[in-house]
Parts: sequence; C-alpha cells; structure tokens
Amino acid sequence: MIEIIAIACSGVALVLGAVSFIRSRRASLWSSRIAEREFFYHGPGRHGYVVRRGPGLKEQVIFYPNQLSETEWLRSTELPAPKGPGDKKREAFKQTGPRTFYYIDEVQVQDLYDQISEEVEPQTIETEEEQQSQAGVSANLKILSPKYDRGKKTHTKKTFEVKHTPAVMYSKIEEYLIEKGMITFGIEDFTYDESSIKEFSSMCDQMKNKFNFAVPVDLQNHFINDKKRGYAIERSKEVSNTSGLIAVQAEFTVIDEKENSRILSFAHPLNQFLGSEDKPLSIEITCACDHLSPSGSHTFVSNSSVKVSCLGKLIRWDDKKHGLSINPIAIF
Repeated sequence: MIEIIAIACSGVALVLGAVSFIRSRRASLWSSRIAEREFFYHGPGRHGYVVRRGPGLKEQVIFYPNQLSETEWLRSTELPAPKGPGDKKREAFKQTGPRTFYYIDEVQVQDLYDQISEEVEPQTIETEEEQQSQAGVSANLKILSPKYDRGKKTHTKKTFEVKHTPAVMYSKIEEYLIEKGMITFGIEDFTYDESSIKEFSSMCDQMKNKFNFAVPVDLQNHFINDKKRGYAIERSKEVSNTSGLIAVQAEFTVIDEKENSRILSFAHPLNQFLGSEDKPLSIEITCACDHLSPSGSHTFVSNSSVKVSCLGKLIRWDDKKHGLSINPIAIF
C-alpha cells in the first residue's frame, strides 16, 4: 500500500512538473510573438515594413520613398490578446440598453458629472439671431413718388444652460468611466484554469493504460478538490484587495429591510470550492431609501431575489464578515 501511494505521489509530481513546463512554454511563445516587431510586407504596388505596436493595436506600414505617394497605411488587423472575465462583463454592462432604475443617488451623480462634464459636452449653448428693420425717405412728386429705404441689421445672442435629468447624466458618467478604464468589472465571477486538472486526469489514464496502475479515485478527487480550493482562495484574496469604482451584475437577495435602508447580498460562487475551515465570501450593497425609485421600493423587499446591475464605490472590506461593502451610485 505504501508503494502504491509513493507511486501515486510521484505521478502527481510529474503532472505538476508537466503543467509548469507547458505554462512556461505558452508564456514564452506569447512573449516571442509580441516581441516580433517587424516583417516584410509586399502588396499590389506597395513594398515596405510593418511595425507592430503590440497586442490589440493597429499595425503601421512604412513604404519606401520611391513607391506610391502614400507614406503610411493603417491596417485593422489585430493580434489576438488574452481576455479575462472582466472584458466580457464590460461589454455586457455597456449593452444593457435603456434602463429602469431601481436606485439612483442624485447627489453622487451630480458630483461626478460636474467633474467630467467639460470633457464630455459643453455646459452652455449659444445661439445668434439676425433681424432686419427698414427705414425710408420718400419724395412727393406729382408723377412719381419714389421711396429710398435703408436696411438695419441687428444681432441678438442667447445663451442656454444645458440641463439633464439624473438618468441622462448617469449614462454619460458611465460611458466616460468605462472609456477611461476607471471601473473594475467581474469581481462577482469565478473561473479557474482547468488545464492542469485535465492534464492530471490524462496522466492518470495513461498510467492505467500503459503501466496497468490505477491512481486511487479518492487520491484523484483530493488532488482536484485541493487544486480548486487553491484557485478559490487566490480569487478571494484578489476580490478583497479591490478598490475604487466597481460594476457588478448578479442576482442579489434582500437580506435586511429597514426604515431608512435596504441591504442586498450576493453569495460569491467561489464559496462552493472552499473548505469547511474557510470563510465564505459575500458582496453587500447598502441602499438608502431616499434614493430608491418607486420601482426599487416595490422590488427590494425582504427575502426577495432580483437580478441587477450596479455601479458603485467600494467602501470597505469587512474581514469579520469576509465580504465587500458597496455604496451604490445607480442600480438598474
């Protein structure tokens, strides 16, 4: 039995070594691809070099002087860059379309809008109107009575101050913050790299087929569960270190309904991979009743669940509750 466990442990060590080698090899290939800066380009009537600017950016072709009068040509070819769950969440958040707001903090919206408004649109609109009046002198003759007119033009300028509703201002704020990359997306999600687990399972199958040795099932499950737990703990630490503005899209439960506030809570999906000794992770949103819309007041009732999108500021990490606390700007 001791020999079997020793062989199984050796198999696990081999798997871990293989996984480490494959990951380093992939990283090396990706790095070498990014490092490739130039290659020769030949096209109809054009010759030159393509200078790569990096993943996800356009490439610039510089032609020889004795070719066409054009000096550069931009191609829209993009290098494939790895995307995380936050990228998908960002796109999903932008494509939610017209919103029905459950909650909107007009004070925060106005404060943010005042800080960015000069960059997104003018604060006043000036119009100019032109008017013309007639002034004449006539000569009374027996036969003819000509009249000589002189026109006078006046210009009137009118200035209008731009006013928006809180919902319109919020939309402009959201668009600006997303464009500037000032929002963290995807903290409510949990994904992990399954390649090492699949490679371990494949190695166990090979050991059985080639060496007629079956790694005990309980040992396989222990390795896989321990691996998933490690990913969950690592993700939990990442979430706890999040700061600034965050956007979440998830199904929350109203866990507390008070006279002045409603508290929404979300149990993080990584909890199912934690051990009994680990604290589960949660995300809480505290809504002041003064900023709830009629729809929000009727929807956010005790023990109800509702799928929402929320943009807010992370207030704190509560180590005792093992959760994040969010001050919402808008919920829809």
